[in-house]
Amino acid sequence: MAPILNAGRIPSITNGFAHFLTAPGIAEGVKKGLDEEINEAKTDPYDSHPPLRDRISAANQLSVSSPTQNADPAWSLVENINLAELSFLEAANPEMPKNSLRHVSWEESGDLVLIPSWEKSVAENAGQLQGITIGNLPTSLGKVPDIAAQMRDPEGMLLTPEQRIPRARRLLASAFALALVKKGWKLHSLPGEFYLEKNGEQLQPFEVTLQLSDGKISTDAWTETCTRHGIANAELVPAALRSN
Repeated sequence: MAPILNAGRIPSITNGFAHFLTAPGIAEGVKKGLDEEINEAKTDPYDSHPPLRDRISAANQLSVSSPTQNADPAWSLVENINLAELSFLEAANPEMPKNSLRHVSWEESGDLVLIPSWEKSVAENAGQLQGITIGNLPTSLGKVPDIAAQMRDPEGMLLTPEQRIPRARRLLASAFALALVKKGWKLHSLPGEFYLEKNGEQLQPFEVTLQLSDGKISTDAWTETCTRHGIANAELVPAALRSN
């Protein structure tokens, strides 16, 4: 939500959260967490109520018949959900100008918000990204401390060295994602789902950057991946931003 709101747009919060919960990776995690809560939850004398498994067991003993199931989402009871969401955000952020946010669909948000934000970030830090390609990312990630030290602090903030490192990694990941877009990869960005796709193949630049940084993807494996996709020589700085 944050990058979209910072860009002056507002997507559907309720629809977004509903989609988030049904996204494959999220739904699997929710189910796993629920199963652990039912099967492995520990009790404490200071608990405000019995564990979930005991409450389910007690409910199963009730002789009251269950009402007819209604699959409509709770937000369907709200007459104007878009207005309610906007009013909530304005109440939570009193300094935000009234009616300053424009509605945008989640499907549109990638092209209208994320890609422009990557372009801005890369343009502001083009000097630090010179010479880095998608293919040499594993070795270039070793320059993260130097890149982090040269990046400007966000307005009104003074970052610590520890805060700068993940910010520099995000810069590299953003430039990586933008380079893929320039190579014809299509951005897929929905709550709980994020990847770039081309010819049926998918890449998740932010996840891959972390895996490369942590050594979870070997240099040889990454070289093979880049060769297969034809992206090894794709530079992170667009030609228009390169210094002479």
